[in-house]
Amino acid sequence: ADLESLKKIEPEKQDGQGDRTESEKDAPDSLELEKLCTRLKNILGTQVEEVRISQRLTESPAVLVTAEGGISAQMSRIMQVVNKDAPPSKKIMEINAKHPLIRNMLKTFQRNPKDSYLEKTTDILFQVLMLQDGFLLDPHKMVDQVQSLLSDASNWYLKETTI
Repeated sequence: ADLESLKKIEPEKQDGQGDRTESEKDAPDSLELEKLCTRLKNILGTQVEEVRISQRLTESPAVLVTAEGGISAQMSRIMQVVNKDAPPSKKIMEINAKHPLIRNMLKTFQRNPKDSYLEKTTDILFQVLMLQDGFLLDPHKMVDQVQSLLSDASNWYLKETTI
């Protein structure tokens, strides 16, 4: 390769960023994201097998995927028709580190890992993902959570817009 054509990284760039693009520089630290994943898993407990960073999501904040060797959502629904008490198979939650919601959750986590907003948001996000998969187990709980979040949002909005 022609050495002149290779990009040079200036030694005075202490941040180790080199010539990364602006969007790459704004990307969250992977160690911090891993800590967030651990916290989300702790919040969700046995409802998910794992929380991890997605390599495929571009638009959605998160998705539930079946663990390797696990039962698909379709098969799980069939099993529930046969046995009403059969719980849905455990899922893995994948989060999109580039989504504004996940970035805001990360900022909240960095300020206070035990913040109640983080807990509420995580639980509602999980309920929404379950609804997408057709497995909303407790619609009343989700309605209560959404109404609580809407109340919080309206209070925040009024505080922010007060002159």
